[in-house]
Amino acid sequence: MKSNWFKNNWLILVTGLVIGIAALVLGVHGNPGNMGFCIACFLRDTTGALGLHGAEVVQYFRPEIVGILLGSLIAAVAAKEFKGRGGSSPMIRFLLGVFVMIGALMFLTELTTEPKSQTQLAREAGMTRKEYREREAARSKALQAEAAVEYARNKARAEGKTAAEVKAAMQKAATDIAAGRKESIWGPGLIAVCVTWFGLGAFQSAASISIVAFATEAHMKQYTGFVFACFSLSSLIGALVYGAKNWKIPLWKRFYFCLAVVNLGIGSFMFAKHLWVIMIIYLCIGVCQAPTWVNGNQLMLHLVPPTRFTEGMAWMGAMNSIGGSVGSAIAGQFIDRMGSHGGFIVVTTLALASLVIALFGFKQIKESTEQPMLTSVSV
Repeated sequence: MKSNWFKNNWLILVTGLVIGIAALVLGVHGNPGNMGFCIACFLRDTTGALGLHGAEVVQYFRPEIVGILLGSLIAAVAAKEFKGRGGSSPMIRFLLGVFVMIGALMFLTELTTEPKSQTQLAREAGMTRKEYREREAARSKALQAEAAVEYARNKARAEGKTAAEVKAAMQKAATDIAAGRKESIWGPGLIAVCVTWFGLGAFQSAASISIVAFATEAHMKQYTGFVFACFSLSSLIGALVYGAKNWKIPLWKRFYFCLAVVNLGIGSFMFAKHLWVIMIIYLCIGVCQAPTWVNGNQLMLHLVPPTRFTEGMAWMGAMNSIGGSVGSAIAGQFIDRMGSHGGFIVVTTLALASLVIALFGFKQIKESTEQPMLTSVSV
C-alpha cells in the first residue's frame, strides 16, 4: 500500500521539493525575503512593468512568470492533458480566487506606509549595507542591555529586595547581556500557557472536523459553513466589545474566565443531539474566543522579559499550530472508528485537559498580573 502511494505521488513530492528549493535560491540571490516564490508578487511586478500601475518599486518583468507558463504548457503537451480539473463549484472557487488576488495586490501595491529598506537607509546614512547592519546590530544590543537592566531592577524592587541587592541584580543583568548569556524564560506560568495553547489548538481543530462528520451523519453538511460563520461572528463581536473597554479586573481573572468558557463550551459538544445546538453554543461562547487570545498574548508581557517577548510569542504560536495538527489527526482516527461521537470524545478530553494544565501555572500568572497595568515593549 505504501509503495503504491509513493509510486503514484512521487512526482508531486519532487515538484514540491523543487519549488521549495527554488524559493530559497531566489530569496538568496535577490528576490525579497518575504516573496522568494510568490505568484501574486510576480503578477504585481509584471503588471507594473506593463504600465498597469504606477508603483515604481514593483515594476519589474518577472522571468518566473514566463517559466511557469512555459512549464505548464510543456507539461500539458507531454501528458496530453488539456482538460482543467477542479473540485465542487469550480467557478465559485475561481471567482473567490480572483477576489483574493485583487485584494492581495491592492495591499502589495500600497507603499505609503511601507518602511524604507535597509539598502535605502544605508544609502541615506552614507555607508554600505554591511556597515549599516553592523551599526544597527550594535544599537540593538545596547538597547537590549538597557531593557534587561531595567527589567532586573523592577523585578528586584517588586520582590522587596534592598538597594544593594537591586544594584547587584542590575549589574548581573548587564554582565550577562555583555557575555551573551540569557536568563531562562521557562517558568511554571509560561510552560502552562504554552501547553494550554497546544491543547487549545488541538481541541479546536478536532472540533472542526468532528462537526463536519456530525453534520454529514445528520445529512446537514451544507450548513456547516453557517455554523462556523456564527462562531466567527460571535468572536468578532467579542473582540470589539472587549477591546473597547478599559478593564480594571486583573488579567489573570479575565484569562481564566474566558479560557473556561471556551473550553467547557466546546467540550459540551459531545452532548449535542442536533447541529443547531452546536451553533447556539458557538454563538454563546464565541464572544470569549478572541478575548482568550488577547489575554494569552498579554500574559507574555508579564511572564517573560521584554527583550525575550518575541521568543515567548513564537513559542506560544508554534505550540498552538502543532496542537492543531495533532488534534485533527487524533480526532480523525476516532471519527473513522466511532463516527462523530468519537471525535467529540477527543474534543472534550483535550478541552478539559487543557483547562486543568492552565491551572498549573496559576500562582505565577496571578502574582505577575495581580495589578492592572499598561505595559509597553521597547527593544
